Amino acid sequence: MLYRHTGLQGDKNICDADIIALLQISSNNREINALIGASSGYLHEIRKTRNEIYHSSSMKVSNEK
Repeated sequence: MLYRHTGLQGDKNICDADIIALLQISSNNREINALIGASSGYLHEIRKTRNEIYHSSSMKVSNEK
């Protein structure tokens, strides 16, 4: 289930990070990108799909994609 997260302003531990924070860290980390290689493009697609759902007024997923 998706929920609206207010950010990581008060969080001090990586264990408190939400999925979008982990995607951002993974996308920007050269070592992680080297480990996953060509699959790193999936990180961008996951973030894009999550943002489309999160920022829609209904937060529903279409069967078209």
